[in-house]
Amino acid sequence: GAIIGLNLAMNSPNRLVSLFAFAANYNTSGAKDISLSSVFNAYLTRTQIEYEQMNPINDYQSLYNNLTTMWSTLPDWNQTDFAKIPSTIYAWIVDGEHEEVIYRDQPDTMALWIPQSGLLNELLGKEER
Repeated sequence: GAIIGLNLAMNSPNRLVSLFAFAANYNTSGAKDISLSSVFNAYLTRTQIEYEQMNPINDYQSLYNNLTTMWSTLPDWNQTDFAKIPSTIYAWIVDGEHEEVIYRDQPDTMALWIPQSGLLNELLGKEER
């Protein structure tokens, strides 16, 4: 959801008034190796069970393959892309102190690249800007 919101802010800003982006990265180097995360692996197990219960097609492996392709190739943004976000869109860039998937520098950098943004460190409840 956060990456979709950032994409809208960059490319269809008339569709947003503000943005709350939780746990987003701006390029693939910002994502940790999730295979090492017991929390993320538990999440994947749960999503597979829930997906198979709710989806009549029951093709979780296909979904998972598509998701891993997306996660390994997108997004691929830089400071120039973030400069496209108009100053009229106020953005919160939010992440947890002990994020499982995204390296901490990713939200910090995005907040620097969006002048009208705020950075919220979720665990400490500390607003920066």
